[in-house]
Amino acid sequence: MIIEQECDPKIRCPDCDKPMYALKGALSPIFVCSYCGATIDEKSIRLNQKRTNDSNQEDSVPLLQNLFSGQFMKKYTDFKSFTEFINNCDLFCQSLDELSQEIIAELPERKINRYVREHTRFKTWDQMFEKAVEWYLKM
Repeated sequence: MIIEQECDPKIRCPDCDKPMYALKGALSPIFVCSYCGATIDEKSIRLNQKRTNDSNQEDSVPLLQNLFSGQFMKKYTDFKSFTEFINNCDLFCQSLDELSQEIIAELPERKINRYVREHTRFKTWDQMFEKAVEWYLKM
């Protein structure tokens, strides 16, 4: 059973910057924003803190590249990396550093889903994204 704890003022929501609370009973720490409902795991918090502290360093890796790891891409797609997946799709005009889930959500759903069906084991982008989140949280 998952039980709400007190808010931790040091952990701020990446979407609305409000304090988040930890869920008791989760296998790994998961934090939820009581204001907007966003959730984030401890690994992502550390990654976001590192990005904030080292925002100008070249080794800062975009979240989508972390989410779609090389292992994930090799197992579930025709590509070895998320970069290769994006570079082979003519729907994307942004650089990989500028790409976000929001930009992908703005693409014509039929076209991105067709690309996903043709080059992955998934029928839709949403299924692929959900599996990547699940995979990432198990790492």
